[in-house]
Amino acid sequence: MPVTLPSDEKPPSIAVIGVGPSDQFALVEAIDRHRIQWGGVVDNLPALGSMAPGASAVILLDGDGLALQLIEVLDQNAALLSRNAVILQISKPPVRLAVAAMQRGVIDVLVKPLNAVRLDAALQDAVMECERRVRALAR
Repeated sequence: MPVTLPSDEKPPSIAVIGVGPSDQFALVEAIDRHRIQWGGVVDNLPALGSMAPGASAVILLDGDGLALQLIEVLDQNAALLSRNAVILQISKPPVRLAVAAMQRGVIDVLVKPLNAVRLDAALQDAVMECERRVRALAR
């Protein structure tokens, strides 16, 4: 059930960006727009390198296409992961892979098929984490 914001509360300013095949983000696109700001889809993490300095986003990373290269990709994009909140969505991840991803800065791992309630909760947590990081960088 969609949650509506009180009239004095503004929508989130931090965008959620999908990384991977666009068909993997249909559920995110269906979530109430008052709760998230959908920023669209890019093919890979390096495509986010052009984000403005100091900008922060929730990155929803589809791990299925990366397979064995996931940890390498995370390592190569460590700076990007440090200023953004990254959620990994993946089918049947081995526990070691999920742990290794979280050790590299992924804040949550969602197992496919995604559940709308779980996805929404993860996105809200990630938006709050981004806001915390933005405040910390501003100090």
